[in-house]
Amino acid sequence: MSFNFQNYKKLEGIIKKTSDTIGHPILEKDSINKHIVDTYNILLENEECKSIDKKEINIYTKKYISSNFKVPKVKKVKKAKSKVIKKEVKFNKLDFSKLIKPTYAIDDWKYCYSNDKSIPFGSDCKKKFWELSDKKNTSIWHGKYKYNEENKVLFMVKNRIMGFKQNCDKIMKYIFGVFHILESSGDFEIEIVILITGNDIKYLKNSVFWADDLNWKNINYEEDNYKFINDFWYSKKKLNDKKINATIVLK
Repeated sequence: MSFNFQNYKKLEGIIKKTSDTIGHPILEKDSINKHIVDTYNILLENEECKSIDKKEINIYTKKYISSNFKVPKVKKVKKAKSKVIKKEVKFNKLDFSKLIKPTYAIDDWKYCYSNDKSIPFGSDCKKKFWELSDKKNTSIWHGKYKYNEENKVLFMVKNRIMGFKQNCDKIMKYIFGVFHILESSGDFEIEIVILITGNDIKYLKNSVFWADDLNWKNINYEEDNYKFINDFWYSKKKLNDKKINATIVLK
């Protein structure tokens, strides 16, 4: 199938909007290819694209994303530019792997959470969490999406969260979190309570590109906060009198 420039220009805005909703991919070949597939699959469900041949949509999607997201070429660093290498080392100080490992591994907690069979859900594993959690080398944060008033279309809201989750792939062993999509007066609200290694949310922001789009509040390991965290992590139907439309767990 030949490339039709006029058709491409008509679809370019829709492709850009869909791509931005998912979130920008990591500039690596596998991540960019996955982003192309995810964008293409969403476009197939878009009413404005129903009349366009699937092969044509695929060609235009590849064209747009390949033009805007490219794997950077690796340049040989000369000895005279050793200062650049030092700057990279300094940047890596926000790497989760440099932090002290918690005494209760987050992966062990995820296994406990995922295999809890108690009724109501969480009755068993929440006791274990509060007994074994490493309050010194981990922290808990509550995040609220800054632009909830823009969340009108459910599948776009879900795609935004899935983009966040995809960005967490490389740091998943250092975090555990629960996203809720809450229904509120016709809109959808995004909230998360997340457990991270370390005590600084900057480590998460350094790894996930749209973590800055949430307002973050640290939740202290105090008994006064146990109920809030328990309700958030284990609720299935309602949270704070709002219906839970969907839940996405980072584990």
